[in-house]
Amino acid sequence: MTEFIDLDRRFHPLTDKELGDAELLASFGDSDFDFDKSWEDLLKCPRVVLLAEAGAGKTVEMEHAAQRLVDDGKYAFFLPLESLDRGEVRVVFTPDENERFDSWMARPDAPAWFFLDSVDELKLRRGTLDGALRRLSSVVHRHLHRARFVISCRLTDWRRSGDGSTVRRRLPLPKKTRTARRLSSDEAFMAPLTGERLTTNSVADDSEDAADRDLPRVFAMLPLSDGRIGRFAERSGGLDDPSAFLAEVERRNAWSFARRPQDLEGLVRSWQTSARLATWERLHHENIVAKLADSPDRPDAGVLTAKRAMQGAERLALALTLVRTGVIQSPDRALDTGRADGALDPAKILDD
Repeated sequence: MTEFIDLDRRFHPLTDKELGDAELLASFGDSDFDFDKSWEDLLKCPRVVLLAEAGAGKTVEMEHAAQRLVDDGKYAFFLPLESLDRGEVRVVFTPDENERFDSWMARPDAPAWFFLDSVDELKLRRGTLDGALRRLSSVVHRHLHRARFVISCRLTDWRRSGDGSTVRRRLPLPKKTRTARRLSSDEAFMAPLTGERLTTNSVADDSEDAADRDLPRVFAMLPLSDGRIGRFAERSGGLDDPSAFLAEVERRNAWSFARRPQDLEGLVRSWQTSARLATWERLHHENIVAKLADSPDRPDAGVLTAKRAMQGAERLALALTLVRTGVIQSPDRALDTGRADGALDPAKILDD
């Protein structure tokens, strides 16, 4: 997407049960919830994990959330986790960001937001979340109490136990302190009877808020509603009346593509060209081809031709259908215990 379109994205706080069901998360729509959250709500929380499926627009949303804060005179930084895993924070920052970071460090009462994108890309490049957060924490550690973090990841790549504990360990919230109030003369007279403290004194407070113990808070970025799809089509495609486009999306049952900005952009281009959309089958095929396209930035670039990648995807899809499962075992990653039964081993399907 060449131009950012503010769609006022909405977010749903996830329960532990929802976190364990990636297929349920992928089926969410932003009309499913009466009390969804906005960016303003997320930025109030000190530790946030933002989950979304591929193409949902989480990276561009985080970049612009950071920029909005900077434009408002606040301190915010966008950091790809994969670059943070390879280098120190000061090296990753641009000169302007280093200057802004120094300014924040010199202001003891100012908060700062760090947008860390994305855990799935970090893992793809054989990096570790622990290593990336350790580098960041080593620079920010004295100021963790006024630093807020938003960490993005794909729905299927977040490990609620392992990754969640890593965030809590590397980006902890310091224990709060409570202050005993100095008593007035009348209160001091009554102090021996009431047991009130006589002097002001700061002490560690071991009774953390329940909210702090539950950090990081995990949210799902909700798919686009019909109204937001229309707004995107109007802004990106210059459509004076997006109602005809929405009617065509309905006719072709293309909602599964339209609710993701990355795919929606392709639909709008197709509509601009011919004032109609392809059949659902054709849209689905084109979407698969685009997602299987090789990326020169990946460490496994050039291993598979487009034809071989498509053959492998078709064989895996057939196997998933025949054994009636939605879970594929990753060769280099342990599967959650509760989902191990019935998981497909791709090595048995792609034996060549």
